[in-house]
Amino acid sequence: MMTRRFLVFLVVGAVLVTHRSEGTPQSERIQTVTRLVQRFSELEATLMAATAASDAKRASALLSKDFEMRVGSAPGDPLPRDAWLARVTARPAQCDITSMAARDLVSSAVVSFRCGGSDAGSFIVDIWVPDGDAWKLQVRFASPAARPLKDVPGAITEPGS
Repeated sequence: MMTRRFLVFLVVGAVLVTHRSEGTPQSERIQTVTRLVQRFSELEATLMAATAASDAKRASALLSKDFEMRVGSAPGDPLPRDAWLARVTARPAQCDITSMAARDLVSSAVVSFRCGGSDAGSFIVDIWVPDGDAWKLQVRFASPAARPLKDVPGAITEPGS
């Protein structure tokens, strides 16, 4: 009887130990992306590759005819399509896209991401519009992503707040 209880205890203990060791540690986080984020990651990467290669023709194919860029420090002074293309192909910048989010609003898609690393870089919000079976970038809003956020209404300024 004692041997049988000991054996059951041993088996249950082994199962529990095995089950716990097979689990993913809580500190590891599995990154998953939605189909929408995947699609726009590809489009943004194609646009970045075209501008990095100074290929205005390929970049232009991803822009709507009325494309403009607006920067947070000068929101009333949009940069028109041709001027933006000239700038980004003349002085290509490397951009590591992180923290992308995408929302499908039926008549458009709003895509936001960080361009650059750590606290440096830019925060970009792109508005993409459907054009037949393709998507075209219509408006880009960009601003430095550096902290502090005390001047951004509603922003979390301290972790946990």
